[in-house]
Amino acid sequence: MKHSLEADLNATITRDDYGTIRAITFADNGSATPSTASAKSHVRRLADKIGIDISELSELDHKATHVEPKKSGPSFHLADEKSFFDTTTYVYAQTYLDTPVWGAGITATINDETGRILSIVNTSKAGIDAELPSARDINRYRKLFCAGESGPGAVETKSKQALTAAVGQLSDILGSSLDGWQRPRDA
Repeated sequence: MKHSLEADLNATITRDDYGTIRAITFADNGSATPSTASAKSHVRRLADKIGIDISELSELDHKATHVEPKKSGPSFHLADEKSFFDTTTYVYAQTYLDTPVWGAGITATINDETGRILSIVNTSKAGIDAELPSARDINRYRKLFCAGESGPGAVETKSKQALTAAVGQLSDILGSSLDGWQRPRDA
């Protein structure tokens, strides 16, 4: 990573080995932008600078999900908001096929008192090329994700009844993928 000072932004720019801007850290308590600007406004304003196509930012208000994939190109969705003292960091997950891309996105940290952006970090991926899986596969994994989030295995337990229920649920979801699987013996 290479760092340089960019006078027009009054910020330190961090570039990766390919020249892509990965971070902008503003000096003097943030950029000189109006205090009414939202995190989304800052991200849109700086999109061209960090190499993000503005058309990929139309979903910033919508939550990212992994259970409803659909045919779509890259975009960014709200994934989280984290407040710490007088700052809030907005996390926008990069998605492809309307599914979050692991570890990829944009974060924007805002000073809550001034509304100024303090930093923006870009971990997005370029050149993603994936195909939408079959409806059968999507359904199988949707059930698996939902079972993991709410089923008997969602809470850590060692009860034999809960483990048996979880194994049965996974068997139903994964079907023949588990043929021949045997429960390991307790050591």
